[in-house]
Amino acid sequence: MKGYYEEILEEIEELIHSGKTQEALYTVEKELRMPYIPQDTEEKLLELRRDLSAEIAAKAERKEESLDTLLKWLRGTDTEQLNAAGMLGRRNLRDCLMEIKGFLHDDPCPEAAALIIEAIAEQGITELFIYHNDGVEYEFYVDSVTPCAKSGGFRYALNLLEKWVANDNPSLF
Repeated sequence: MKGYYEEILEEIEELIHSGKTQEALYTVEKELRMPYIPQDTEEKLLELRRDLSAEIAAKAERKEESLDTLLKWLRGTDTEQLNAAGMLGRRNLRDCLMEIKGFLHDDPCPEAAALIIEAIAEQGITELFIYHNDGVEYEFYVDSVTPCAKSGGFRYALNLLEKWVANDNPSLF
């Protein structure tokens, strides 16, 4: 007779073999949130989570939109601009600097503009940009912009969060 954990691991394997990687990952995450898991099962679940996360990320990369499509989305709705900005951040933005400059110049969705500006800063592009937002014009060199994750304020807040939350309640963190 099989135990609970053997059945769960078999169920996850069946989901993987039937191509339901999202469901398999969800089941793995659900089990990892349980208060007690035998050590050997926990190790297997952690391994499955790593493998499934990598597979899902690889699928997402393969479904990446073309550069032309992303640049078209930059001229679309706020949602399209956000999607395009998120995907463009993983590309070499030097390939489309003129389009990016035009996007920032035409009063874009502020959240999408923030993603683009941060991506340009992370890529170390040293050009002059003009950003229009609600009738105000901002002129800046991106090399003078600090990406959020590298700013002192963010790092300080992250350290506080880690100190306050991570030890007592990692899932809340």
